[in-house]
Amino acid sequence: HALFGRPTVPMAMILEWASALSGRTVEDLTLYDGVVVEKPTVVRLRIDGDRFTVHSGAKLAWRAVLTDEALPAMLVPSFGTAALPMELDAFYRATFHGPTLRGIVQVVSLSDRGVSGVVRRGLGQDWGEAPWALSPLAIDSALQLAAYWSINKLGRAGFPVRVARWTQVQTTAPELVATLWFEEQVGDRFRGTVVLAEPHGRVVAVGEGVEAEMRSEGVQVPAEHTDFNLFPE
Repeated sequence: HALFGRPTVPMAMILEWASALSGRTVEDLTLYDGVVVEKPTVVRLRIDGDRFTVHSGAKLAWRAVLTDEALPAMLVPSFGTAALPMELDAFYRATFHGPTLRGIVQVVSLSDRGVSGVVRRGLGQDWGEAPWALSPLAIDSALQLAAYWSINKLGRAGFPVRVARWTQVQTTAPELVATLWFEEQVGDRFRGTVVLAEPHGRVVAVGEGVEAEMRSEGVQVPAEHTDFNLFPE
């Protein structure tokens, strides 16, 4: 995962850490400096009462508030099944996601209002981690669907910068259905809702007030950030 050619810990991983460590709802998760890992980096996660912070070295990377809000009831919209404008392979060639993060299995529907698709949940052990509370792969893949929408509807992509509220529960389903719909645009920022559900319909995660900042320029990612054969030992 790279932004502007710099290997960066995705927001999905921050949501997973905050949810797993606290067992609570994450609110007002906001990007500051982010976690860039161009070299070995010390990352500190801290819970102080209702406050959750992530520091990368001496810099504040992310900040959030922890609450005890329950998973909200959601009426998930449907966007129809019109022909899709872009194959997944072409989408991933245009984005900054390395092979491990390419978790979209299928784009199911796309409209002017939103997008839905099937995403993999994966396993923590595949990333050298303990079992996940939900799955940073599934969360990031849901956000990738937002990028699929923006590339095809706006001709440009962006990256998430804030989540007003993220609530999740555990699941063992290997694949989840992700649905995203967009509610507001202010300048280059879009805000919407993300829902992850098991195939039979049980909702396991809701992201409210998810904000992404769009960029007009393309992102050139060096091959050494995405090609496993070029990774250092």
